[in-house]
Amino acid sequence: PPSPKPTPRRCHHHCRRRRARPLEAQPPGDTTVVSAAMICAISGEVPEDPVLSTNSGLLFERRLIQRYIEDHGKCPVTKEELAMDDLVTVKTNKIPKPRPLQAASVPGLLGMFQN
Repeated sequence: PPSPKPTPRRCHHHCRRRRARPLEAQPPGDTTVVSAAMICAISGEVPEDPVLSTNSGLLFERRLIQRYIEDHGKCPVTKEELAMDDLVTVKTNKIPKPRPLQAASVPGLLGMFQN
């Protein structure tokens, strides 16, 4: 009988994130990448300066993955060799900072203008 398929490994018992699929082949010189889930694989937060690994398809905050590569020379998730040359910049629109609570209502705006 065929052996059972191994279950996918999780990074931690409480983590339910799945590994991203590797990038599809891109034309030479094309570094444009679109990602639906903009979450850093290291911090779990939305990155300010996102980069994408061409080896694994994982998204990282540039400063975090740069420090990790300098210290370890590999991907923190897959443990495969990784260099800064294997990362491409993800172009995103800048997210505006939320307005102060006073600017969220007409009376609050009027009070701000009076001051």
